[in-house]
Amino acid sequence: MKTAAKVEEAAGARPEAVDGQLFKRALLGSLSWLTANQEEVNRLNVFPVPDGDTGTNMLLTLQSAVEDIRDSDANEISKIAALAAHGSLMGARGNSGVILSQIFRGFAKHVQGKSRLTPAELADALEEAADAAYRAVIKPTEGTILTVAREAGRAAKAAAADHQARGNPGVPAARKAAKA
Repeated sequence: MKTAAKVEEAAGARPEAVDGQLFKRALLGSLSWLTANQEEVNRLNVFPVPDGDTGTNMLLTLQSAVEDIRDSDANEISKIAALAAHGSLMGARGNSGVILSQIFRGFAKHVQGKSRLTPAELADALEEAADAAYRAVIKPTEGTILTVAREAGRAAKAAAADHQARGNPGVPAARKAAKA
């Protein structure tokens, strides 16, 4: 059975909502990106010490999240998000991995019980994911993955609020903000 997101994607349109399988594909794509850019992320690592392992720790954590979702056929975003949160927590490595697992936890908690997310709901979930990670850190430091998560959530929120946007503007906007 094709999900609504797959039908829209096959037709060449941006999906109107994010379901579990689209979220799963996004995480698989994120894993591919981080695998290819691990060393670049390692070079960005300067806090709390420039030990050059942020990319490695985030990659190991994301790999663990993806292992938990890889075989799931669930269409509900809540189910895929819960699996990813569990996998990231179990495989969290280093400070950046633990923070990444808290981002997944916050996202999963916010989407609990939902089958799919509209652009506004996705933006809210991304903002809550960042907020949850900030709350989990005793002394949050700007210029870290916390800042990236917060700015991605803000950008998705702004894009979702733009009534001129078509499809799901939150994902491209969050991606652009995260790269900045």
